[in-house]
Amino acid sequence: MLAQYSNPEERDRIKITSIAFRPNIVIDSEFAYEEDRMQEARIGNTLMRIVGFCSRCKAVANNYDTNDRNPELEPNPTLNKFRKHELGTLFGTYHQVEIIGS
Repeated sequence: MLAQYSNPEERDRIKITSIAFRPNIVIDSEFAYEEDRMQEARIGNTLMRIVGFCSRCKAVANNYDTNDRNPELEPNPTLNKFRKHELGTLFGTYHQVEIIGS
């Protein structure tokens, strides 16, 4: 949707970055939505088990660098095309965290 904004300043003002999703951990993978398939993950002595999916609110349409909101509330309309669910637009997961022995 940024293509309709030809002015570079306007595009920068409303662009969406990963910080808008407020992630604790970002998974860099060649597969889309890899977090959906991960039932457990271990980082050091921390074990995380999936307990649910995150329904995205409109806060992700905010640019936290400029304090502007995307006028079309992107990325929600785009995410709705791929991640629409009866509970809302699902994107991201919640985990239960357990500290385990080394």
